[in-house]
Amino acid sequence: MLTSFGRNFDPEYSMDGTKVYFSSESRPLHKNAQIYELDLITKSEKQITHNDGVNRFPKAAAHTLIYTSTTDEIKEYPDFARLATNQKIGPEFLPESLTNKSNELPFEIYMSRKDGNIITRITRNKGFDGYPHFQEFKRKIRILFLRRQEKRSRILSVQLNGRRPRTRVATKNDILSFSASRNGQILVWLEKLESKTTQIKVQERRKTRTIPIPEDINPTTLNLFPKSSRIIFSGIKENNKDLYVTDFKGCVNRITYSNANDQQPKVSPDEKFVIFASDRNEGSQIFTLKLPQFVACGDDASNQDPKSK
Repeated sequence: MLTSFGRNFDPEYSMDGTKVYFSSESRPLHKNAQIYELDLITKSEKQITHNDGVNRFPKAAAHTLIYTSTTDEIKEYPDFARLATNQKIGPEFLPESLTNKSNELPFEIYMSRKDGNIITRITRNKGFDGYPHFQEFKRKIRILFLRRQEKRSRILSVQLNGRRPRTRVATKNDILSFSASRNGQILVWLEKLESKTTQIKVQERRKTRTIPIPEDINPTTLNLFPKSSRIIFSGIKENNKDLYVTDFKGCVNRITYSNANDQQPKVSPDEKFVIFASDRNEGSQIFTLKLPQFVACGDDASNQDPKSK
């Protein structure tokens, strides 16, 4: 267990894997979620954001941090203030569960230095802008993010100044979360269908397909491996959330077996470890474990749990 104070979620590795950024709420100095940095070498924590909003989904580059916050939008649209300040927004309070409460959530995207200074607001849109990712391609840096507005879900790309937004993915269904490769050329996302089932979609070279995972697993959050063509995701099976790894062909390996809810997994840059949020010790905390070796499936053995072999 990496954390112990407050309720902690949204873990994210630094580019070199020596630090973890995460959201933390219900601490003595603040009830709302703020962004923190954990040094894995010294085990010391540092608070990054200090505002009156809810701060989530940190993502780190070499010297820069992007995250989402409600700090401005709850002032611009007062009807959002009660939703953002009176309710906990922990890992169980993701867009999936918020869909039944509001289709326009008060998050905007911000960029700052890693120490939290020199803050720039990237988006100015009424509703939910979240899950930001840095995209570095041909020496140009853009930000990919998920926008949910008026019952529409889109994955967009914008310049660092928030200008020239481009639509990368548009769908009539809800996109619950997404992840992207560093160059932005591979996108994966969770798409909720009208049947209430959830599918994992992958887009490579602008071609989109569905990854055929077992029907008894309902994925809730996901992330790409930094280097490999694999996806780590949390999935509900028999009313319990555990972590799974799948390749793009749908060969699924289960990697946690707990009675708790394991979710929001992120793989380390060297692909040796995974961090994730879990309520194993009463209340959400950040945990880490060593990734087991991936067991490839045979041509006639896809979608098998390696533990059952």
